[in-house]
Amino acid sequence: MGKGVPDECELGATDCNLNDIPDDCDITDGTSLDCNQNGVPDECELIDNDCNMNDIPDDCDIADGTSLDCNENDIPDECDLADGTSPDCNQNTVPDECDIASGWSLDLDGNGIPDECEEWTLLDVPAAFELAQNYPNPFNPTTTIDFAVADAGQVNITIYDLSGKAVATLVEGQTPVGYHTVEFDASELSSGVYIYRLTAGDFVDSKKMVVVK
Repeated sequence: MGKGVPDECELGATDCNLNDIPDDCDITDGTSLDCNQNGVPDECELIDNDCNMNDIPDDCDIADGTSLDCNENDIPDECDLADGTSPDCNQNTVPDECDIASGWSLDLDGNGIPDECEEWTLLDVPAAFELAQNYPNPFNPTTTIDFAVADAGQVNITIYDLSGKAVATLVEGQTPVGYHTVEFDASELSSGVYIYRLTAGDFVDSKKMVVVK
């Protein structure tokens, strides 16, 4: 390589492509490319790092814009789609999670599937949050509560006694858009009046239920 040391004396562990030329010389004279500038010829990095088989390391495809990596998992999007790592239900060659994250696709029910890939009707999407009166009421020991979620997010339905003590939690967590039903079994409660409350973001509504034994 012009520094007074014969090439064959430098080959120890630095001839990854086995062409009898030191790797740094291959890179310097242009015999080999080193797109990510890590001192290793590109052709030596292709195993498990060239998912689209274009003879360019995946990280270089992403860095130079040849391939997109919208979900930032260091794998070209086309490879995520090809091996099923990321679904592409609308067949636009963009992973579904990226369509949703970018706002290209809506995901009103928060299930990770673009809405255009699901069958929707206007009846599926409530215009507002709603908490219905339980039925039957009074009841013993079970009753049903219907509620509507207008925006996917955290929803909580908790039952309280008249002292304000929480006695049961019926719903707690991420809840998709739509109309929902939850059953409540009051077998462990005494007869009396109880309050059930739905909280979802800024929306709060409460109603009374009566247990009769």
